Amino acid sequence: MNSFNHYSLGSCGEYLFGGIGGIRPASPGFKTIRIEPVIREGLTWAKTSYDSIHGKIATTWKRDGQKLTLEVVIPSTRRQQSASRQEPKRASRREAGR
Repeated sequence: MNSFNHYSLGSCGEYLFGGIGGIRPASPGFKTIRIEPVIREGLTWAKTSYDSIHGKIATTWKRDGQKLTLEVVIPSTRRQQSASRQEPKRASRREAGR
């Protein structure tokens, strides 16, 4: 019998949603959320989510040449911090359940 409750499997998941998707806690327990995806050469899109104690947090990003589109969904009771090298030309916010 194999156990899926092992650090090596959890670390892969954390790398995907925390690194590639950029979903990170800005305070303990995801009370506030920091969105800062790591976008490297070779990746053109990612769709990640994390089921926190406060609700589902999700990011979807797509790179098309010099254009980057990022969509973030956070629980309506949480606050978000976004890190960006440039201010987006147009941004919208969608809260889970709204």
